Amino acid sequence: MRLLLIASLTWIGSTTFAGQPTGGQVPADVQPEFTLPGANGRSLQLGLDARIWAIPYLGSDAALENGDPANGIGWRAHSAKIGMLARLSPKAEVIAVIDPLAEGDSLADLRFRYRWRPTLTLGFGTSEVPYFASHLLTANHQKFAGHALSTGELAVGERLGVTMEGRYYGGKFEWILGVYNGSESSQGNDGGGLMEAFRLAVQPLGDLADRVPTGFKYRLGMGGVYGSGPSVDTLAYSVDLSLEGKGWKLRGEYLKDARNPQAEPSLPVTLVGSVERQVTLAEVSGFVVGRWLEVALRVEQYDDNLVVEDFGDQLIVTGGLNAYGLGGTLRSQLNYLHRREQAGTVELDNDSIVLSLATSF
Repeated sequence: MRLLLIASLTWIGSTTFAGQPTGGQVPADVQPEFTLPGANGRSLQLGLDARIWAIPYLGSDAALENGDPANGIGWRAHSAKIGMLARLSPKAEVIAVIDPLAEGDSLADLRFRYRWRPTLTLGFGTSEVPYFASHLLTANHQKFAGHALSTGELAVGERLGVTMEGRYYGGKFEWILGVYNGSESSQGNDGGGLMEAFRLAVQPLGDLADRVPTGFKYRLGMGGVYGSGPSVDTLAYSVDLSLEGKGWKLRGEYLKDARNPQAEPSLPVTLVGSVERQVTLAEVSGFVVGRWLEVALRVEQYDDNLVVEDFGDQLIVTGGLNAYGLGGTLRSQLNYLHRREQAGTVELDNDSIVLSLATSF
């Protein structure tokens, strides 16, 4: 029934597919640029997104399992995502991205995409579940060394499923619907269950700039998820607003989710009781010297359980300085992260400094 409902939306609207980035509303983690031509108009594109971190300062209470950058001062190979895009025809493509350094599943993307109509694209495979903006940013849109801690906690991650997405009026209005496996895996469905997700985005003045904004543009987005997994039911939603112009970007986002253990789970329940979480996030960034030096500030208000006051109530502030080279392909990002627990009797010493050297192409 859910799939029939999604399919019924395919007859709506008309526009062009031109200008849509690889992966559509869920861009691949790597945007391949190096092209190997093949026979009969086919081609293979290769790309890389690699990040190496230096951590010169770390609070004594910092720990990876709590979302901090590392367990100790030193260096860290953060990610090495390798991406491939095989264009099979003007309408069909296959995307594959792996990250050998990832914890757990190393498969970040494995999708077959087919442009069924000028306005509509079908997808099948593994990709990020698209319910909020922060984890749908390509590398050139990311102004910090890593994703926000709070949005990482609420992210669904990569799931295997089917999607349908529409793009209208040159990208001024976009939507995506998806049905995914319910289990927390990018490769299968252990324990069963399904998850449904959607996202809408409106940007009346066109697509936002990849890196350096020029004229004024804005985007308003919203999304939601309902998942009935092997042991927990999840309901989540988000809203976001992005503004940009003359070298500056401003983005705000609000997320909330509720998780409830099932009465008759197919796998053991790890959640003791119902939990509601919420995140309020704001980011501002701007170029202060040409197109190569940028300042950035991110503020997160995170509560990992709305009915309990504890160390999960946090204010996280990240200040950044970004330097770009080789036309933006090479970037160095210096971040200072301050975490303040807003409840409890002891404040943890978990501030940190991260210097990230990254390349994306």
